[in-house]
Amino acid sequence: MKFKFQYEEEYIKNSRDVELFACRWLPSSSPRALVFLCHGYGMECSSFMRECGIRLASAGYAVFGMDYEGHGRSKGARCYIKKFSNIVNDCFDYYTSISAKEEYKEKGRFLYGESMGGAVALLLHKKDPSFWNGALLVAPMCKISEKVKPHPVVINLLTRVEDIIPKWKIVPTKDVIDAAFKDPVKREEIRNNKLIYQDKPRLKTALEMLRTSMDLEDTLHEITLPFFVLHGEADIVTDPEISKALFEKASTRDKTIRLYPGMWHGLTSGEPDANVDLVFADIVNWLDARTGDSASLAVTPVHDFTSNVQKVVDGVSNGQGKSKRPQASLLCGLNGGGRRLVKRMYTPGAEKPEYATAKIAVWWDMKDCPIPEGYDARLVRPSIEAAFNELGYSGPISITGYSDQRETPCQILRGLSSTGVAVAQIIPESRCSLMYSNMLEWRDLNPPPATMMLVSDQWQHVFAWDLARLQQHTKYNLFLAYSTEPFAGSALRPCGEWIWRNLLETKREFVQDKGSSSCEVSPMFYCKSCSYQGQRVEGFRRHVSSGKHAVKEVTNRIHPELDYLTRTWAKNYTTKPEYATAPIVKLGYSGPVSITGCGDHNKTPDHILRELSSTGVDLAHSIDEVIYSRMFINMKQWKARNPPPATIMLISDGVVMMFENLIADLLQETKYNLFLAYSYRPYKMSVLLTSAEWLWESLLVAASTVSPNFIELQVNMSKPMEEDTNGKTEEEEFNTGPLSVLMMSVKNNTQVLINCRNNRKLLGRVRAFDRHCNMVLENVREMWTEVPKTGKGKKKALPVNRDRFISKMFLRGDSVIIVLRNPK
Repeated sequence: MKFKFQYEEEYIKNSRDVELFACRWLPSSSPRALVFLCHGYGMECSSFMRECGIRLASAGYAVFGMDYEGHGRSKGARCYIKKFSNIVNDCFDYYTSISAKEEYKEKGRFLYGESMGGAVALLLHKKDPSFWNGALLVAPMCKISEKVKPHPVVINLLTRVEDIIPKWKIVPTKDVIDAAFKDPVKREEIRNNKLIYQDKPRLKTALEMLRTSMDLEDTLHEITLPFFVLHGEADIVTDPEISKALFEKASTRDKTIRLYPGMWHGLTSGEPDANVDLVFADIVNWLDARTGDSASLAVTPVHDFTSNVQKVVDGVSNGQGKSKRPQASLLCGLNGGGRRLVKRMYTPGAEKPEYATAKIAVWWDMKDCPIPEGYDARLVRPSIEAAFNELGYSGPISITGYSDQRETPCQILRGLSSTGVAVAQIIPESRCSLMYSNMLEWRDLNPPPATMMLVSDQWQHVFAWDLARLQQHTKYNLFLAYSTEPFAGSALRPCGEWIWRNLLETKREFVQDKGSSSCEVSPMFYCKSCSYQGQRVEGFRRHVSSGKHAVKEVTNRIHPELDYLTRTWAKNYTTKPEYATAPIVKLGYSGPVSITGCGDHNKTPDHILRELSSTGVDLAHSIDEVIYSRMFINMKQWKARNPPPATIMLISDGVVMMFENLIADLLQETKYNLFLAYSYRPYKMSVLLTSAEWLWESLLVAASTVSPNFIELQVNMSKPMEEDTNGKTEEEEFNTGPLSVLMMSVKNNTQVLINCRNNRKLLGRVRAFDRHCNMVLENVREMWTEVPKTGKGKKKALPVNRDRFISKMFLRGDSVIIVLRNPK
């Protein structure tokens, strides 16, 4: 059969400046939908997944693939996965950039993941649940099969040394190619593909894959997108039983599973041709059924940053919708058009007088946003000041640049220091950590009104989550600048954004004015590792080149990972008087309450409708497909009618998951108290900053008179506890006594291992407990050992390990023997 398609290749760079290979197969006509490939461990797209791309393109779909960092034709240490989240972020950035193109904006988006790529596809869905229209999961890696997983003793030993020898190829495993691909001819072709990694797994890579598969196994119930899972029943690499568990536990209603008897792991590349034809026929039929009616295919809009660019020239707008003629660029090799402010749906915030003259602090990542070659470093401060002046800001500005300054030319250092720009010495991998800690210190010393500016390409992947939560708690005016436009939206709500090179483009000359300056601090060179501060370039250069500095930089090394401040924040805050208008009396709220229940009320029994309406609960009918968007729209309409102080409570699993960024954006704009209730605890902490959160069942229990002690434990953790008969407070008993293990599990949402009677072990998370060790548990894995029965006269069988998953359970305290914290 002759297929008609167009094949293209390109190289892109990720947020860590690593070059990645990408390719695409395009149909001869306009595509029916977009399919994004996620290849397996050690594999690549251009050759190994070529047949997949050709078949889907010939069926009318545009197919896009990318080799992960260190895989195939991409740069990086071969098959070294430092963080599994790096793979997910790279795929998300590239694939959303494709979806944002004008010709693809209205097209459906489907993920295609094979083996480890199935895990990548599921994590992409969790990253933005509403963005994707469906997923094809071919033998997905939701769990490593016991038949190829190293022994637990080996895993324990390797975990202890992963940070010492992360890239060592010392993980003992069987030959995966022999175990995965059935057809011997195709098996040899795959073995001869030099782009496929065939050595032993690196230590860090193996442990990252293991942790990811275990996390996915525990959170299968959180999958909400339509999917089609395909698995060979004879697969010994990824367990078919886990695909069955995914099908059974996933929350989505549109789910399909197909198990192929006698087929191995490589369904699309390692089976005989007849089997491969059968598999691809099922795949194409599933896609065709969901793309046949384009009108019914709901596509989440992709924010196009380039369409919202407004030119600002000399601070004047001509008022007729036409920009002035562009000014010539001062940057060598860069075509200018004047300074451009990338605006979103809101306006900058200098219309408030208190912000117009308030302090402005700028944190500048000099590695991501360097000074262009040939550019006068003395113009950096004037350009930033001019940009703020055009928006109505005139307060004092402090600017700090972060980089390995041993690589920065002396003339640039002199130019920066001559205009009052502070320069910090830091190794490249720790620059974000130092910038973030300095931001937190500045926020503590400078309460609002004040303005912050972050100049870095890492704002989206590194800073956005915690800054969005900080902004919900204490609002500053926030501006961003970056060297490349972001691919997709974020939970962070800035007042304005610039492209770095456009921010520097301005027709001005440096003027030495000693009489007046908006510089807030004196120019300074400093080194965090050595606590060095200086005023002269020569002294700073001598310091960073000295042996003493080299020793201090190693011994006082700044950890590259950010220690997010808001992760330690409690979820039950004391009530502020102006917000005492919410439904939870136990937390100090006593204001009027309006409740609206959204759902398909054709399915709600009549007696429930009568009981709800009799207590003043409004009922809004909505079909299941649009219920979440209906709730979000209703919330926005309520917000327009009810300015703060006021309180919002959302009771839903899906609305927060699907509209998390939009709700966070809303809360950064206007300060409301937010409460959440859900039927199961989310697998990760939300970007939403809440005043309290409950499981829906426990909230209903707290409203009844069945268990008053349970109410006190669930609702009012911050209330001072009374002293017991021994003179020891309950708080001391829970925080320092034997029950502290359970208390820490409840607060931090960590796992505990519970050894029970009858040789049973439970691994799960504690939702609630009492002093008798009665517990409410979630996401529990029960483990035990059985000895199979044998006939008389036969040799006694060997013990067999068994386990099962329980989403929610109540455990009686008299069954508990011992509880261990954070088992590894």
